Amino acid sequence: MFRTARSVLRSAWKGIREDPELRRWRERHPRFLAYVRRRLSPDEKFGLNLTVGLAIVVFFAYLFLGVAQDLIAQEAVYLADYRILNLLQIFRSPRFSQTMLFITYLGGWPAILAGSIAAGLFLAVLRRWRYLVGFIAAVLGGELFVYGMKMLFRRPRPPLINALTPETGYSFPSGHVFVAIVFYGLLAYFVWRGTRRRAVRALAIAAGLFAVVLIGFSRLYLGVHWPSDVLASLAAGAAWLTAVITALEIRRKFGRIGVYGYHFRRRSIALLGAGLSAAWLAFVIAYFAVHPLKPQPSFEQPDVAIGLSQVPAGLFGSLPRTSETLTGEPMEPINVIAVGTRAELDRAFRDAGWLPCDPVTLRSTWRLMTAGLFDRPYPQAPGVPSFWDSLPNDFAYERSTAADTVRERYHIHFWYTPFLLPDGRRIWFATAH
Repeated sequence: MFRTARSVLRSAWKGIREDPELRRWRERHPRFLAYVRRRLSPDEKFGLNLTVGLAIVVFFAYLFLGVAQDLIAQEAVYLADYRILNLLQIFRSPRFSQTMLFITYLGGWPAILAGSIAAGLFLAVLRRWRYLVGFIAAVLGGELFVYGMKMLFRRPRPPLINALTPETGYSFPSGHVFVAIVFYGLLAYFVWRGTRRRAVRALAIAAGLFAVVLIGFSRLYLGVHWPSDVLASLAAGAAWLTAVITALEIRRKFGRIGVYGYHFRRRSIALLGAGLSAAWLAFVIAYFAVHPLKPQPSFEQPDVAIGLSQVPAGLFGSLPRTSETLTGEPMEPINVIAVGTRAELDRAFRDAGWLPCDPVTLRSTWRLMTAGLFDRPYPQAPGVPSFWDSLPNDFAYERSTAADTVRERYHIHFWYTPFLLPDGRRIWFATAH
């Protein structure tokens, strides 16, 4: 099969080369074709390496500018920011919050500074001066870029009411995420260049990607950055990392090959790297131990007393009458208004054959995915959250259809409101579908 495909490609290429129109075009533009060949040649200093690297840089720079444009024009990405942050709050738990705080410290300046010192010592001992200079320039250049962008956009951070850890300064873009891409990306590149073992190379790249993704998610989970901040930093950081690696690759391939002058065995190099990594990790753990997650004060919305005559017309004077999409577009009408306590609602729906949906957690999400994949019943499967007034629904009830499958269910999504009747009963909004 491969021989057949190869012969077909060769025949097609031969036909293209012998085409008279293309031959005349090549004869009219010899300088352009020579330029293209040089740009695609792996043996040219500014050939294939620079062309591929520049293409990747342009691609990620375009993504960054797209997010920045959405922010300035307040378009789709900007409109989804607040709802995504509100949605992530349903995953919060004390243990998970502590984990996310530790992960976010991996991208903070104390961890990056300590890690940069450890990496710098390692490269200096091995006399990898080009890598050392490139590493320092990449980290410092990244910090300057983030500072310049923050001063240019001056975007406020999300409301501190929802933040689990205090942060100061402007929000766009995320410095943690940008510097984490550069720091962990270069470490993965150094490991990839320092070994020929495919398993070690793959592990280094996977670990770097995993660290960056987790650090980005932790900034959203803790409520200290908008999603567009993290998205912009991912794009800009990838562009900057690609530019640095491209420069290092060109220098490595076409620069003068110097004698490093060290005489270490591989075991000694591995032990040195492991020792410095352990010291850095111990520092991060110690920093986390003395900077734990502090409980944040809770802010409850004050109740609003209304008369029965104001239901339902008086409820929507300043509130939306429909649920919303992720970008705030009207979706479904608020077609259920319930009065009573949460216990009364739960009892009424259970008596009518409706079950409360499980809260959206990692465990329930995994169970929902497997039930949908294998078409199994899951009577209390969590539904896709709906938004109203930028907030995800507080709870939901569901009932299976005649098909008795998790892929087809009736849902009613409920939202808490601050409205109380004179007798103390709570008013709830809902959409049924």
